[in-house]
Amino acid sequence: MPQLRDIEEFKTSLQQLGDEARILEQWGETAVDDPLPVQGISEDLAALMSDSLEAVSDSADAAEPPSPEQLLDADSAGGDFTDFLDTMKLDEPDALPLSAAGEEADVSGLFNGLDTADYQDEPVAADTIPPDGAASPDAGEFSLDAMDAALADFGSGDADLSGESTALPEIPEPAGFEDLSGEFGLGDEVSPATEPPSEPPPDVSADFSDLADFAPSDLAELAIDAAATVAGDDFGMADFDATDLAEPTGEVPDPLSATLPDSDVFDPTADFGTVDDAVAASPAEPDDFDSFDLGGGVDGTAASADDGLPSLPDLDDLAFGEALGKGGLDDLDHQLEALDKPSPEAENFSIDNSWGNDFNIPGFEMKTPGDAAKPGKPTAAREPEAFRPKAGDAPIVKPVDLSEEQVDALQDSLLAYPLNLRLAIEDMLANDKGTTEQQAELVWMLVDGRSARDAAHLVSRVFKRTIHVPAGYEKRTGAALEAEKGSLAWIFRHSILPALQVILLVAAGLGALAFLGYNFAFRPLYANHIYSQGYEQLEAGNYPQSRSYFERADRYWIFKTWYYRYAAGYVDQAQYERAAEMYKFIMLRWPGEKQAALDWARMESGKRFRFAEAERILQEYILRNDYFHRDALLLTVLNYLNWADFEEQDYDGGNQTQIAELLEKARLQLASLMENYGQQDGYLELFGLYLIRAERFSGTNNLRMVLPVASYYLANSGRSDFSADTLAEIAAYLIMHGQRDYVAELLQAANGLDEMLPELHTATAAWYKLINMPERERGALENAVFTYRRLAETDAFGMTPRRQQNFIRSMIRLSEMRKEAGEFLDTEALLVEAVSEYERALEGRRFRPAAEFGMAYSHLGDLYYEVHGRFPEALEWYRQAEANFYHTERTDYRRGYIYYDAYASGTRNYPRALELFYRAGLDAEASPYLLLATGNTLYQRGDWFAAQAYYGMLRARIQQALAQITMPRPQEQEIHNELVDLLMVALNNQGAAMYRISQRMGDPAKRAEAMYAFSESARYWDSLSRDQVSMRRSETRNLGYLNLDFVLHPSRAIDIGIYPEIPSDMHFPQ
Repeated sequence: MPQLRDIEEFKTSLQQLGDEARILEQWGETAVDDPLPVQGISEDLAALMSDSLEAVSDSADAAEPPSPEQLLDADSAGGDFTDFLDTMKLDEPDALPLSAAGEEADVSGLFNGLDTADYQDEPVAADTIPPDGAASPDAGEFSLDAMDAALADFGSGDADLSGESTALPEIPEPAGFEDLSGEFGLGDEVSPATEPPSEPPPDVSADFSDLADFAPSDLAELAIDAAATVAGDDFGMADFDATDLAEPTGEVPDPLSATLPDSDVFDPTADFGTVDDAVAASPAEPDDFDSFDLGGGVDGTAASADDGLPSLPDLDDLAFGEALGKGGLDDLDHQLEALDKPSPEAENFSIDNSWGNDFNIPGFEMKTPGDAAKPGKPTAAREPEAFRPKAGDAPIVKPVDLSEEQVDALQDSLLAYPLNLRLAIEDMLANDKGTTEQQAELVWMLVDGRSARDAAHLVSRVFKRTIHVPAGYEKRTGAALEAEKGSLAWIFRHSILPALQVILLVAAGLGALAFLGYNFAFRPLYANHIYSQGYEQLEAGNYPQSRSYFERADRYWIFKTWYYRYAAGYVDQAQYERAAEMYKFIMLRWPGEKQAALDWARMESGKRFRFAEAERILQEYILRNDYFHRDALLLTVLNYLNWADFEEQDYDGGNQTQIAELLEKARLQLASLMENYGQQDGYLELFGLYLIRAERFSGTNNLRMVLPVASYYLANSGRSDFSADTLAEIAAYLIMHGQRDYVAELLQAANGLDEMLPELHTATAAWYKLINMPERERGALENAVFTYRRLAETDAFGMTPRRQQNFIRSMIRLSEMRKEAGEFLDTEALLVEAVSEYERALEGRRFRPAAEFGMAYSHLGDLYYEVHGRFPEALEWYRQAEANFYHTERTDYRRGYIYYDAYASGTRNYPRALELFYRAGLDAEASPYLLLATGNTLYQRGDWFAAQAYYGMLRARIQQALAQITMPRPQEQEIHNELVDLLMVALNNQGAAMYRISQRMGDPAKRAEAMYAFSESARYWDSLSRDQVSMRRSETRNLGYLNLDFVLHPSRAIDIGIYPEIPSDMHFPQ
């Protein structure tokens, strides 16, 4: 038997197996640490058992039998109980380890339930074993061999117990034990003290399912029963009938009801008390190391619900006779001889194989007849509905009759179960919990090797609580494991199959990883890479390649964001048709995508000017299902306003009725927005635009309503979200009306929102011109021209007729400022660009010719006229300017000058020059140079009367100017010199014209006026040419002096002459 130290080591090793504590903690359970058993047995029980055995031994041989403690100290001849149990063959007739008469029988297994931790397992020498029938040399050290000899003598009838047996009190003998001696080979002679019963012997075929309930008290009862029946008739198993052990109708006297005296000598007359008293005096704690209760009452009575011990099953179920039927106890000698031999290592049953001493085979428990005779076994508590069998189902119980192989299978199955289930099974079988049918079902379940889950389900029904079985739990004995390791199934299961499982799992994992990686990692990433490559091609202008990349990427993975990016990229590249196609794809894939519909409609309205299409998109995709969608309504208003503005820019002037209808629709939509959403930024922004557009169309001044909108924005500039276009348009509107309030702030806010907006820089230039800051005006114009150029290059559709007109205006204004700065080459290039832009617009019928754009031609003519002196080219530019409805008195004068001057035009054209001079003086008061040019042209044509009239007007204008000067100083002041010189020319030319008239009319008065004019011209010349210091006259003479000399002294070699030169510019003074 193991020592306490061995049990402690075993328990420590068992707790470390399989990391049970951690696994139970994960399941929410706690490992149960059973306390160590109390060493020894109770004194009363030991004395009772010792006295009973001594009484039997004294009756047989007058030798004092050993006490149970001494008996347990002796080493069994055949090894421990585990070795004995391994050699049992319960399905054979010689399975019971009893020998024939005169041979030793190993009864050490009967004490399996006792706590032998305090008894030493040292072997007893062979020479210390007393001979058959002899007394032990030491009564305190009685070996099992001596006990076997005593029992053999007791069964053979050699001992004379008649004297003591006659003194025993009358104890009713349990039925069914009449012929036990013959069956067990106890001898042919028995004491005549007891007569055999008249009842027929029962058949011993009971079920030994309650062997686990065998307790040490049962051993005492068996000893007393043997002492009481040794004097009876032949007692053999052949006469034993299980029916005799059936539960009697009446109360069966307890053979141990008499108390035993406290003496070493058995006294039948003494009062020993009841076994219940002995049990009450025994220790409360169980005395085996697993706290394993063998069940059954100590005194043979049925256990009550109060003491917690289940009653033994009826002996009707015992299958004992069949096991003894073949040879009876004749094979006991062979069994004992086999026990003397060392058992094979594989068959040894030890505590190291997780098999406890507390295990008993259900159906083979040793019971006393009193157990079956005691009525009143408490019924089990009512099972829950889930565990209760269905009504009408009669349980079919298979009798428990186990062979040795079945016992081994039972042991293996139990050892394969997890600890919590194993403890529950042991508790159920040992403590007789559940019905006999449930216990039998559990035993056969163990024999059949059913799964732990099936066993746990059955045990759960009995205990009415769930017994958890860890997933995949498996346990085998070491011997079975070693035996199984060499099998092909083991190799396949533990070597090949795990490898295949690993390979399959790895392959499946790799396959799943590859599948998931390809479909959810590679494909999206690769598609994103291809999308980005296509977008790079889009930005580079390779639109077919970009579309090809997009389609490839779309086959791998669909990214909605890339759809939007491509659409926006096409819009930025002015590829509006491609962008519209992309928006269509979005709406087809995601029909409820309202943002795509808004972007699409915004592009159609603001970029492509397909306002009807924009309205259709908004109505079909948004407003049809959500009429009051805020963004859609705002975009609808903007679409109507842009539509009306575009119609105004039509080449033919647009349909005025349609424009009015569009403005009215915009107003109604604004009212709907105001009603549903209140006063918001989007509403006020569009309201301001509506006021400006309505004024431009109808001419009604809406300045007083536009100013509050500008004021609202500036008051909420940090929160309002007006667009830069709106702010620039409101600023330009205020500048047009001469308003200086709010303009600078509005322009600054617009610049912060979009500095590439051309209208912003155009309005800024107008603002600086209004406040007379030319340098800043020129900078703003430079920015405007740059942004317009970029817009024309990148967005042909974005260059609306209105924007194109502003672009040309900005270039013309900038050319003027560059010319003033002397940058003639830049001026010419800019003007040529403006003319080209204008001609493209006319060619595209974007707007009609206008005088403000013909100014570019005029400026080019001025450049060639003034700077280059290339009069024919200048005349052509002037002519084109006039063709575009631009001409001024200055351009007319210059054109007349070119026609007048033979050097400038190559051929004189006095009539055309006269027409231009005449038209130049219609719009305003003619300058002195224009009068001179007109007079000379008339004189050259022979219109002397008209010529002398113009000369007269010129003479009067100059004399009036000189009269206003207190002291003219022509030699000191240039303006005075210019006046005097022009007066001298006018007097001379007027005199020549009057002289021609006098000649034609023969009027001497005209001749005299002519001579006076010549003399005045000579006098003004003298004042201009005289030296102001010496006052000496100049040697030179002017035409006035010469003409007067010709009149006084006619000569055929000369003729009257005039000053034919006219100034190249009519601006006076130059």
